[in-house]
Amino acid sequence: MTSIVDLIVIGFLVFVLWVVTSLAIFFCSKMFLTRNRLDKRLRSIVEKRQDTPTKVHQVAFKPTITKYGSLSLVGQLVGLIRKIPFLKEDEIVLKFNQAGWMSNRALWIYSASKLFFMALAIDFSMYIMNRTTPSHFTRLMIAGGALVLGWFAINIILNRSVKKRLRIIDTGFIQAVDLIIVCVGAGMNFTKSLERVSREMGRFNKGVAHELETTRKELTILLNRKQALINLNIRVPTRTIKDFTTVISQSFQQGTPILQALTLLSKEERRRRLQTAEITAARLPSTVAIPLVLFMLPSLLLVILGPPLSHLFDVLRSQH
Repeated sequence: MTSIVDLIVIGFLVFVLWVVTSLAIFFCSKMFLTRNRLDKRLRSIVEKRQDTPTKVHQVAFKPTITKYGSLSLVGQLVGLIRKIPFLKEDEIVLKFNQAGWMSNRALWIYSASKLFFMALAIDFSMYIMNRTTPSHFTRLMIAGGALVLGWFAINIILNRSVKKRLRIIDTGFIQAVDLIIVCVGAGMNFTKSLERVSREMGRFNKGVAHELETTRKELTILLNRKQALINLNIRVPTRTIKDFTTVISQSFQQGTPILQALTLLSKEERRRRLQTAEITAARLPSTVAIPLVLFMLPSLLLVILGPPLSHLFDVLRSQH
């Protein structure tokens, strides 16, 4: 017979599951049923070349939901979400941009994903508790672990996506630099070179193509061209991008030829990657020694010493 504690635990889990699922459905419905004209507005600004750097920067990198009235339910929920201390909108938007998930509803998607994974984890924990008969303490531990796992699931997925995308961009950016050198050497200016290279790189590395296209638009729109390079370094915080933005910024400030600066950057980057490969090759013997000792050496000893030991055991057995 089910005890009162079991009924309380099951009732609490059902209530939490109902609340989380309802909020997740509500957030997802508002997220997909509402339309945002950010891309269209930004495209029109780029075409008309309006000199509004501050407003465009805020629209591109700090999206806000202002079309909901302050008295509406959605506006109140957005205000409550933004007041949560550990949900920082700027950091969430930056993480989504670094992961390649370009959306002005990053805070909505992040919150709805947390609620969805929490509901999924609670549902799975209830399934486990129904199939088994754990103690009351074990039930509480399973429910708490499911909530924690569901809460941090989107963070784990987001961080893995960010690392993967940054690694892909860092690997393919040196080829983009070489193409920029070719375009600049052919007589194209820096902005046109970024446009052509982003179009060509779109077939091989979409991450690099997207970042170059975004930087080109910002160079076209913003009055302070250095800010566009700073934004690129913020979105892609890798060493290659940092060196690239530093070189271009110095060329803009000092008036030095971009072709010469990019050529030196390409040579230095290839030299650094060659040194990294040499260091990795030098560490290879010590790295291979561990699996060699753990897996291959026992098998080798078994093959070499197996027959003599078997023969020795047969002789000792025959004497007894």
